Amino acid sequence: MECKKELYCRDVWADLAVEDPLEEDDEARPPSKKCSLCTKLMDQLKSAAGEDPDEDAINSALRSACKALGKRVARVCKSLLKKYKDQISEALQNNEDSTEFCTNIKMCRGSSELSDFWN
Repeated sequence: MECKKELYCRDVWADLAVEDPLEEDDEARPPSKKCSLCTKLMDQLKSAAGEDPDEDAINSALRSACKALGKRVARVCKSLLKKYKDQISEALQNNEDSTEFCTNIKMCRGSSELSDFWN
């Protein structure tokens, strides 16, 4: 049984590959899976934490967010929360835009990356 879980996780992480050369060349492409997961997670956290959240509200939202997104992405979600917990907490306190936050932590590609490349 454990082997199947490991294979599943490897498949999920493979789907969330950091480098996607086509993504850089085509801004019209839909967001990558890792970008979609990140923005959905941030939107879920914002919703759960409420407006102007305090530390307790953020911690409560962090504990429940991955369950709300479903079993299929729960493990990847938990890894994302573990790695970026402090940045996520700060973004929630500052009411940062989900896409902007995910771009800042390199889960999404921003159009500014392309313009920086050409300048």
